Amino acid sequence: MDRSLSSWKGLDPDRKPVFLGYDQTERMLAALLDRAAAWRPDVVAGIARGGVVPATMAAAILALPLATIAYDRAAARSEWIGSPPAGARVLLVDDGCSTGGTLRTVRGMLVAEGRACLTLAVVHDPEHSDFTPDLSHPMRELWRFPWERGEATPDGR
Repeated sequence: MDRSLSSWKGLDPDRKPVFLGYDQTERMLAALLDRAAAWRPDVVAGIARGGVVPATMAAAILALPLATIAYDRAAARSEWIGSPPAGARVLLVDDGCSTGGTLRTVRGMLVAEGRACLTLAVVHDPEHSDFTPDLSHPMRELWRFPWERGEATPDGR
């Protein structure tokens, strides 16, 4: 393995990842949703790609409409996939928050549209992220979700 890439969290050969399966992810997500429900969102929006699965779980549990937002990391911009949903209160969901860049940018888009936004990531890295989601489980260990295992290299992301 190229040691020059070891600073990228997913390629550190000295860190074994914690694999979070679908059931465990759903339980972790459900533990956060009481607080999300109390906020009374109108819609759940998942950030494509990784946020789609937990957003689908959240929308099903909360019985809310589901929308999807695309994020272009190279351009640092986001846009709705399909028509923007009705509703002013958006529960914005991503699977994990490593640096905070994605959630910050997408939340900024929603606020610029005049929407209120509550951010949720199943897990976040409290040591490396400069954005802390409103709802999340801190996890210092390297994590992997089943839907992202094909993205285990920087070129795959």
